[in-house]
Amino acid sequence: MLGRKKDQLKFTDIDTLQTWEQKPIVPKDSIYYGLSQANEIFKDELFADAYSFSGRPSIPPSRLIKVLLLQFYDKVSDREAENRARYDLRWKMALGISIAESGFNYSALSRFRARLLLHQKERTDFEEILEAAIAKGLLPGNCAKQIMDSTYVLGAGALQDTYTLIRMAVRKLLKTTSKRLDLTLLLPKPLNLDYQSRTKPKINWEDPAERNKLLNELCQDALQIVETADKLKLTPKEQELRDILATVAIQDIEQQKDGTVKMKQGVAKDRIISANDPEMRHGRKSTSRRFDGYKTHTAMEIDNNFITEIEVTPGNIHDSQAAAALVDEQPEERKPDTVLCDMAYGTGQNREEMEKRQVELICPVPADLGRYQVSPPSSHIGLVCSKRGNRGKQKGKYL
Repeated sequence: MLGRKKDQLKFTDIDTLQTWEQKPIVPKDSIYYGLSQANEIFKDELFADAYSFSGRPSIPPSRLIKVLLLQFYDKVSDREAENRARYDLRWKMALGISIAESGFNYSALSRFRARLLLHQKERTDFEEILEAAIAKGLLPGNCAKQIMDSTYVLGAGALQDTYTLIRMAVRKLLKTTSKRLDLTLLLPKPLNLDYQSRTKPKINWEDPAERNKLLNELCQDALQIVETADKLKLTPKEQELRDILATVAIQDIEQQKDGTVKMKQGVAKDRIISANDPEMRHGRKSTSRRFDGYKTHTAMEIDNNFITEIEVTPGNIHDSQAAAALVDEQPEERKPDTVLCDMAYGTGQNREEMEKRQVELICPVPADLGRYQVSPPSSHIGLVCSKRGNRGKQKGKYL
């Protein structure tokens, strides 16, 4: 049942303590104080249709949504968020929790996220909260000048090697189709391996010959399952799993003249890295910083730092490829006419896309102009690069 925030003051409320002390415990220019004054924006009623009408009252969702924002702002885990709500006066102020209250158990956060996804509330509530902020005057109606940037999000699926990828993809497809039919009975020949078990095959993993033999057996099984599945009328879920299996069965291998296969050198483009989460990808924030998961691309209004649009992509998507969507997905009255961003967004293609949308792009030009085929700038701000230090690093200077 939907739990609602109670507005009745207590002796242990931080507002009461501030009155006694006659000085602010939490600075008024902080995000913590700002969230404490935003109860008209973060309302329990926004989430009412995601809760039942009977049963034990939940933790107020208006509190939990603030917790998610504070988690992102302070970069803390669920367990640490529980501790902050219990001991940190700034968090207590933001969440409307008195000193005598513990707040919540960390497990409530994962359940709340699941509830948002299950009821598809994450997008609609984002829009409603944003509209409420505009109505309250916290955000200008026309967000003419915006900042674009991205951050990485680690995927929840386990990173898997080629052997595990193929084996798990086979297992998932066989398990899903078994609800309607036994796909193994339709195969032209028996499978080499038992895919009911979740454990790795017992081979000498130090022996290259044994590893290659296993690889060939896995590929043979996978390809004949794909060929057999293509002759059947599959459900959408079965078709999705068939496509994943078809991809992982060949993405890391190369064919030999004798008909066998071996592991391919290098990493395949757009390589699937987990059968449990097939959309996550290898990504890089720099040459030395790799991650496995997704990228969250954000557009933010420059004066009040409100996020106006969000796009989530696999981790291998270049920042500039999401820029057009960040503009297009915003309502006409909120679309920017000026965007500030870093060098990753300065590609020739992105500049052309922004110019088509009559958006001025203010960002450095990539050093490798030939690679990005940058068109001659029209309304874009120019840039001069000067070498800095004896390492030859470059720093952009706006003109």
